[in-house]
Amino acid sequence: MTIERNHCQRCQRAFTGDRWSRYLAKHEKRCQQQETNDPLLSERESDQEDFFELSAEAGLQDQFNFYSHDSIRPDSVDEPTSLTADENPIRLDNEINETESVSSDISYGSEFSEDQVSEELDDLDIDSDLDIPNTSHYFAPFPDKTFAIMFVLLFGKRRRLSIEQMALVWGLFELLEIPCPRLHQLLSMRKKICRVPPEERISTSGISIHVRPIPRLITEVFGNPSIAKEIRTSPQHDENPNSTQSELYESLAFAVRAPVLFLDWNTTRLYAGDLIQHGNNQGVILCFPKPGFCSIGKSVETFRPNILSNFTCVFCLQTGTDVVIIQRGPLSLKADGLDVINFPVACSSDETSGNISKRYNKFENFFVIFPALPHQFHGSKHINFVATTNEGDWKDIADVSLKDLQFGSELANGMRVFNAFTKKHVLVVSSLLLMLVDNPRASNICQHVGAEGSFYCRCCLAEKGTFLNEQSRTLAQTRDALNRMQDAPSNAEIGRIRKETGVVAPDGRPNIYLELPAFFPSAQTPTEILHTGPLGWIKYLALECKKLFSSADSKPRVASLFSIVARYPGVLSPKQVTHYIGSMVGKDMKQLSEIGPFFFCWVKPEFRWIWAATSLLVKLVYTVKYNSRIQHYNLLQRASMVTLCLFQKEFPATTSKYKIHRLCHVADDFFVWGPLPRIAVEVPEQMNGDSRKYIANSNRHWPSRDVAWDFSVRESLLSLLSGHDACSPGMKELGSNPLVKKLLRLLITDSEPSVKCEVGSFYFFNDWKQVGMVVHLREDIRKVEFKELVLMGRNTSWGIPARGLAHGRNTLIRIDHVNGLADVFHDCWEPHSKCLWQADGDITHQRRNQYILNPFRMDHHHDLSVEETNVFLDFLQNI
Repeated sequence: MTIERNHCQRCQRAFTGDRWSRYLAKHEKRCQQQETNDPLLSERESDQEDFFELSAEAGLQDQFNFYSHDSIRPDSVDEPTSLTADENPIRLDNEINETESVSSDISYGSEFSEDQVSEELDDLDIDSDLDIPNTSHYFAPFPDKTFAIMFVLLFGKRRRLSIEQMALVWGLFELLEIPCPRLHQLLSMRKKICRVPPEERISTSGISIHVRPIPRLITEVFGNPSIAKEIRTSPQHDENPNSTQSELYESLAFAVRAPVLFLDWNTTRLYAGDLIQHGNNQGVILCFPKPGFCSIGKSVETFRPNILSNFTCVFCLQTGTDVVIIQRGPLSLKADGLDVINFPVACSSDETSGNISKRYNKFENFFVIFPALPHQFHGSKHINFVATTNEGDWKDIADVSLKDLQFGSELANGMRVFNAFTKKHVLVVSSLLLMLVDNPRASNICQHVGAEGSFYCRCCLAEKGTFLNEQSRTLAQTRDALNRMQDAPSNAEIGRIRKETGVVAPDGRPNIYLELPAFFPSAQTPTEILHTGPLGWIKYLALECKKLFSSADSKPRVASLFSIVARYPGVLSPKQVTHYIGSMVGKDMKQLSEIGPFFFCWVKPEFRWIWAATSLLVKLVYTVKYNSRIQHYNLLQRASMVTLCLFQKEFPATTSKYKIHRLCHVADDFFVWGPLPRIAVEVPEQMNGDSRKYIANSNRHWPSRDVAWDFSVRESLLSLLSGHDACSPGMKELGSNPLVKKLLRLLITDSEPSVKCEVGSFYFFNDWKQVGMVVHLREDIRKVEFKELVLMGRNTSWGIPARGLAHGRNTLIRIDHVNGLADVFHDCWEPHSKCLWQADGDITHQRRNQYILNPFRMDHHHDLSVEETNVFLDFLQNI
């Protein structure tokens, strides 16, 4: 509804409502006095004076008191007379609640109606409005460079500009006499540039949520030539046990859950769902597990080492023998000769806070990544936002987000998509491959009681306190338990079934995860290494060790010890370790695991071996580069069992912890899913921060819609600037600008940081092949004198290769040939070592030339070989 306006009879300046009427007479008097002066100058002076007076009424004076030049003013104040109340970017006190503070950031929500703006300006010729000559679409889809820069500044950042910053930007453009688009025009471009606009959906419980549909996201992936060329159209799993595996599409799970759905045999194209006759084999094709093999059975719920054993009936197609198609299936009829691509998705569902304190205003976020792309496309720049809500829970957001993957949906039956790389249409079939979630959410998805139940494992039937990997859970068992609960005559009977099975009773709302095709929750919610490893095993150890220096007298001594041990660059401080271990986040715990064995062993020597075993296991879990899949699997198995036994020996109370039992599943999850960092939740959880910033800067009226639009616009804009789209030369040029890259976090730095050498510290040199200690800096000739640290040809008493400083002439190399810092410790773990921890916190080392390269550092330059790791595990196993 348009607000009643009062206008100056001389300059037609508009003033809104009664609160502005007292300025009208003063303004008209000023106009009359300045009629003989320069009209443009008079208007600017009048605007500035009125602006400061009006902003003071609106409570915005402090935000704009830095303006000193008469031409620096926010253009959004001088809007056309047709503006309505909902379009005014600066809301006034009488237009908001008394308890609501004026937002310091522009928000795309109730203040600007997307439908209203688009209806008014869909056909607007922005070039003519700005009086800018046609630039031959050099900056298409934007009319000119100024428009593109303004749009990038406003909507490309993870955190939007404040009103104060926006006013400064508009003022600078006006000061430089550069034609600048108005905010109203920029907002109209949001809908035009957005590739995947959100749509409103209603969950089964009646919650309204704005969702970016997964089919539209998949269409955009295939529509970008530079991304479409990276899509793997079939599984890449190699059954050779000595093969390496670094991508999700190379895993056994991908091969079983996303197999090939069509095959050209002789002159016939076969599709999944066709009824065929081949020799003595007759049946409906399920898939083609390997080239030349056909399955007419069904896929099992668990993953087995041999791909072919995961299907009930598999036979090899005989070369030169025709296959008789008895009846074409639905997929074959729909494809009509097109290639069919199995393109599964992996989703992340997590809670976050809509407040910068991260404590209040709970939101549910939902993201999606595409496992058929290399891991470079799984980073924060390529994770696709789907939905968020502060009204519903995890069931509501899953209900509206995964609706497109249900039985009978377009993606389940095959969706026709244009592949911009091959310039052909294909039929895409998609399903849910796995959920990247923490342990509590994984239990919810599996309809499982969680870590506090008698059967506390969602993957197997192990009872609480059992270390062994018991029989795997199946979806059929879960459904049977739910049916029994539904037919139970009393709550006592429901409680008995819950205690016997570990299945949670239904709450009246459907769990969509139990009804999705080809998704078995207990098998496809693998170990989440961040919350299980650093925030599980390492945190348990750290909290137990903290009890040893809980007194105020011991903490300064321990802090001094930590400063000596933690010489490698990091973010941990001594006070964090002595006072705030329980509050440390995942990255802190990962760093603590790297130095924990060399730090806590001084506090209590008996704990050195459990720290060593656990830190080694965490490093193996986070390892991505290895030479042989079966060798790494065996190392993970051995390290898990050694760590499990040491926990049982040193901390028996932890045997009831679910994360300790999870040690039984780590190696198997690696065998099925490949390197576990590829399925970690760390990167998707980083997106929660972006969502939180959008929520905190919104007007909170409809955050589900506002955040979805913000992510949609930002992803579309980054696609243009990153060159992933067929964009104009001007946008590619703008995206390559270092300032724009820094502003939008497009810079990728793979190079090693520069090294600052210090005398007495150890460094890698000669292309990371040698280690040495700096004995002298020759700044005049830019060279460093090293005493090399060489292998001594024997192991320490605890199985780690021993090193010693070489005797003889030192090595002189250029400073820029030093590769990086090496984490080297004096070997103080010998049985008869005379190294002592003094009362003042210092360490006095025995004069013995024996050092070790920290084997727990999560850096492949510090790695042990497979043989060295096995020797170390042999030692730990005999403890």
